[in-house]
Amino acid sequence: MTSATAAADIVFHIQASATVGMGHLARSAALIDALERRGIDSRVVLRVDEQGRTLARDKGLTAREIAIVDDTLATTQVVIDAVTLSSGDVRALSGCPRRILVSPVCDRAEIATHVFLRAVPERLRERLASDCVVVEDPAFAYATAASLDPRDLDFNGPLVVGLCMSGGADQPGIDALVRAARAAPGVDVVYVLHPETPVIAGEGPPVKHRPFDNEPWDFFAPINVFVTGDGVMMAEAVAQALPCLSVTRPGAAAKNHGLIEAGCVTVAGPDEAPTALAALLSDRSRLDRMHHATLTQGGAQDADALASAVAELAPNRRT
Repeated sequence: MTSATAAADIVFHIQASATVGMGHLARSAALIDALERRGIDSRVVLRVDEQGRTLARDKGLTAREIAIVDDTLATTQVVIDAVTLSSGDVRALSGCPRRILVSPVCDRAEIATHVFLRAVPERLRERLASDCVVVEDPAFAYATAASLDPRDLDFNGPLVVGLCMSGGADQPGIDALVRAARAAPGVDVVYVLHPETPVIAGEGPPVKHRPFDNEPWDFFAPINVFVTGDGVMMAEAVAQALPCLSVTRPGAAAKNHGLIEAGCVTVAGPDEAPTALAALLSDRSRLDRMHHATLTQGGAQDADALASAVAELAPNRRT
């Protein structure tokens, strides 16, 4: 790690942990790669736990890591991809003229000078400064989807369900969802990505489990129905034309209202999710409609949209 005395074109402030999940890190890593292709140099301030540091290392981010020294960050532009910010980090970030927020949840959103999101939740909008520049674009959801292609799915055969509830400590337990998936007619296999090992009881389809995977879509390659939270992997599922059940807290679904209205994603709270999953898996025509609805939405072709917006503000961008 180096100090922050040498200026970078852009600094990313990234949070990733078992508490907040890995989506912020995955999104920022994709943005950094896209900016580098434009000749824009990025450094990172990492606020991560052991799991987050492992993923950051795998994505080459630790080689870009800098430290904040004396509450100072030597850059004119910072991208904030974090849920929580310490008071010291707020002081350092506030010294940067351009502060771009790309996380739809942030406890210090008022420091942002720019917000680039697929949709701005009302709770976050209320905290923004009056002169903050807000850009909403559904294409921003697909920043991590560059390598993901739509799947050609047929719901006349077996169902293979993927459950990924590894996005944070407040995610619901996995056992009830696993039971609902195994009990549904026509389910062949259930793939589970979750920190806890699911309890498997009674007869039913096999369950393949991993607590964590740096390449989750390799693990989920066989699936044709996906269950997750409301973050990065939900948009990645849509980019692959997968019908998706989003398990989310009341009010949090607002950031994904476009995908919900389009019929790509159905939403349920943690308590209702097992029943909602059972109903979804029992309705093949609905799965087929959701699959075709995803094909009208964004995907890999939109993966550069958020990076382009960030690059427009970069001091050394290519013309």
